[in-house]
Formats: sequence, C-alpha cells, structure tokens
Amino acid sequence: MLGGRSPARAAAAGATAALLAASSAAALMVGEYPVAWRELARALAAPGGQPGSVGFIVWELRVPRLVAGAAAGAVFAAAAVLLQGAWGSRALDVRLLGMGGGAVLGAVLAGPVGQAGPGERAAAAVAGALAAGALVTVVLRRAGAGWGPGRRAVAGASADAVLTAAAVAAAVRAAGGWEAAWPGLAWVAVGTLSGALEQVLVLGVLCAGAVAAVLVLSAPGGPGGGPWAAVVPAAVLCGLGTALAGPLLLAGLPGAVAGAWIGRGRPARSVAAAVPVGACTVLVCDVVLRSAGEWAEPAVGLATGAVGAVVLAAAAAVGRAPGARRSEPREAVR
Repeated sequence: MLGGRSPARAAAAGATAALLAASSAAALMVGEYPVAWRELARALAAPGGQPGSVGFIVWELRVPRLVAGAAAGAVFAAAAVLLQGAWGSRALDVRLLGMGGGAVLGAVLAGPVGQAGPGERAAAAVAGALAAGALVTVVLRRAGAGWGPGRRAVAGASADAVLTAAAVAAAVRAAGGWEAAWPGLAWVAVGTLSGALEQVLVLGVLCAGAVAAVLVLSAPGGPGGGPWAAVVPAAVLCGLGTALAGPLLLAGLPGAVAGAWIGRGRPARSVAAAVPVGACTVLVCDVVLRSAGEWAEPAVGLATGAVGAVVLAAAAAVGRAPGARRSEPREAVR
C-alpha cells in the first residue's frame, strides 16, 4: 500500500527534522572547547574572529565539520536507498556492494588532500566506486538466485574489505611508512570528518547537486533496469561522500531503512525521507564521540558502523521472519 500518509510516518518525519536541527546545534556547541548557546548565537551573527576566539572556532572549524557530516550522511543514505530498491533488499549499503572501498582507493590514488583538488579527488572516488560496484554487480548477477541477501552482503563486504586494505597500503606507501601515514589511516579505513574540511564548500555543493539530481530522476517513479540502474547514481553519491568524509561504515543504512518506510517505497519520497535521517546519523555519532572528550579526532565511521550493524541485523531478522514479503526483482537474480 503506497498511497496516503499515516500519522506514524508523519510523526517520524517531524521527529527527524527536529533531531536534525538539534544535532546541528549540538555539533556547533560541543567539543574540546564547549560553546554556550548565547555565545553561539553571537558568533553566528558575526562571522569570523581571531584564532582562538569563539567566532573562529565556530566558523573555521565547526561549521565546515557540520557541513561535512550532514552532506556525507545525506549522500550515503540516498545511495543506500537506490541500492536497496534496485536489489529488493533492506540489508544493503554501499560498503556491502564494494563501493566504499573502491571509492576510498580512488581518492587515495588521486593524492593527499591539499595536493589533489576537490574536483580531481571527487572524480577519482566516483570512478573507484563505479568500477567496484559494477564488478560486484556482475559477480552477484552471475551467481543468480542461489545467493540470497545474506550471501550477497558477505560477498560485497569482502570485496569492500579487500579494496579498503589496498587503499590503506597505498596511503602507507605514499606517506613513506606506517608512522607517517598513521594519523590519516582512520579516514581511509572507516572515515572521519576532518579529512577534507578545506574542500568542504565545493564537495558539499556537489553532494547537494547529486541528491537533487537523484530526486528529479526518481520523481516519475524511478528508473527501471533493476540493479544496473542504481550502479551509476549510487557510485556518484558514494564517491562524493567518500571524498568528503571517507568511506563511513554503514552510514547510509539507517537512513535508507527509515526513508523507505517513511516514503512507503516510492523512490523520490524514500530518498527525500532518507536524506535528513542520514545526516542525523552522522551528526549524532560525531556529537556523541566529541562530547565524550576521549579523541582529538574521533573516527566517526566506527560509530556509524556500530549503529548500522544494529540496523543491518534487524533488517536481516525481519527478512527471515515467517510471512515476510519477498520483493526480489527478477533483474537481480536473472
């Protein structure tokens, strides 16, 4: 039943908007140097400030971080919605189709932040995600109906792990050894929000444009063609998110599952509903880690991975429940 709205779904959409506003404010206030809400209001009203001032902390450090977290969460959630709809399975994310590892390998090969421009970095990440996603899709389609959602997820995650390991090795080699590469390996392996803050404006705009394009293309009812129809747009979204914040572990999975439920499976509505949930997922994880005060630069991808793993287990359990509806597209298993 796709028509109409239910009070529960409307309430969930409203709660998501409220949580996004709250998490955005918290992202600007918490951290090594806490900022009171009155100081935050004054800083936002007067951009800029001397190094060390509240205005400098807010505008030079936390606003770019907020944009990076929200944009990355949004594009990863949108990509996961496309993949789940195309494969007919809620237990699917870009890193469960090899795309995250391919994207970060491409970004690493493009060069370190500062040496590679945002456009070059994004293009390399998109190319890596597209190559990995296409290869895994070929393998899974050749495997046919004998491989259900669980086996497909394991196969895709294995490919992603191999590609991520290759990216780590490439980063170590480029840096001249483990000691020099160590500070940046968290970004390569699981994702952090400080890897490309100086490029956040350009990459954030590209992310917003990609999400808008997906919404427009999905509005008539979504493209046909099964899994292959989702490879290119999902790779573009994954590559842009990875260029911005690294291959955040399962960051899009909670947003995709919630978005599909709120949007009742309709492509454009599901993507639109998933985007703010994805942004919230990353921002809340970052706020929780920074408020704990244990890390100078928290590996946000570990937290999103923990949340995503819970959602993945729940989605898999629902899919195995007696009477669960099977929506496997023929294109996925043919």
